[in-house]
Amino acid sequence: MGNKKLYIILLFVGTLFVVVGFNFMFYPYKKPKEVVVYNNLIKSKMATEELKDIYLESEKRALKTTFYSDFYDAVKNAKYGPTSFVGKLTHYGPDCKGCGGTTACKGINVRNGNIYYNDKEYGKVRIVAADRKLPCGSIIKINVDKYDKNGMYAIVLDRGGIIKGAKIDLLKTSERAKSPVRTINKASFDIIRLGYKKK
Repeated sequence: MGNKKLYIILLFVGTLFVVVGFNFMFYPYKKPKEVVVYNNLIKSKMATEELKDIYLESEKRALKTTFYSDFYDAVKNAKYGPTSFVGKLTHYGPDCKGCGGTTACKGINVRNGNIYYNDKEYGKVRIVAADRKLPCGSIIKINVDKYDKNGMYAIVLDRGGIIKGAKIDLLKTSERAKSPVRTINKASFDIIRLGYKKK
């Protein structure tokens, strides 16, 4: 009886060795392939500080604005956070009557058709003329769908004799150049930044 049990055990162990050996011979172990996930929205070698700056910028642009019925109140309180007002949107070219072809702030030559300014904080933005109470370098958002459904960012770099109060004059390449819209008497504007970015 004891020999019979021993025989069964040896038969089981032998069968196990045969099966394992067969698997190793015909199905050798292969190391799983590494799965690499690429994020097309973020550069793989982007620095942590750069990611932080992008995050802060997106947070800044997402801030809610406080509406003021009076333009000057909106400007006055913009130092505490983003404000908004309703005003008149007009257009002008560097060749307009009485225009010198350079901006009142920084003296940038815009006679070459350049209607953009590269801001260190907000990137490529449009150039506008505004009331002197709204400091040079201020960033505003023009909420007109035909320009941008999410709002078009612009920087105050110019002035004008007839640009008073709640009136924003958007620079275009020339007086004859066409615009998506004409004059809008009740356009919505947000003051995102008051003056140039502090260093």
